[in-house]
Amino acid sequence: HEEPDEGQEGQESEAFRKLRRELEEREEMERQNAQRLTYLEELVARTEGRSRTVGTLLYLDVELRTQTTTMAKMQNFVTTGRLIFEVFDDLMPRTAEAMIRLVQSTGAAAHAPPDERKPAASYH
Repeated sequence: HEEPDEGQEGQESEAFRKLRRELEEREEMERQNAQRLTYLEELVARTEGRSRTVGTLLYLDVELRTQTTTMAKMQNFVTTGRLIFEVFDDLMPRTAEAMIRLVQSTGAAAHAPPDERKPAASYH
């Protein structure tokens, strides 16, 4: 049975430290990937309507006008409606805030869901 010399023992130590660092990096990468996957799964669930979480609801009142001319007369058609959409302020806060500001600038309103009301002053 041969004893490893001191130089060989030092090399094994360094190799072991390198493996341990690589393992820690791998575990951190796996943790980050798990967080990303959870985020993306929630995002997909929200877009498909499968999530119980509801973000801020925005609406825009729209009016579409068309004009047609027939042989007999000119006709105007007006179609009105309301576009209601949800912003995911918990998942994408900067994008949601920009959208809320955009909607506010049009004079429309933004409302938090009834069970999660935010101060009206921050949206009107």
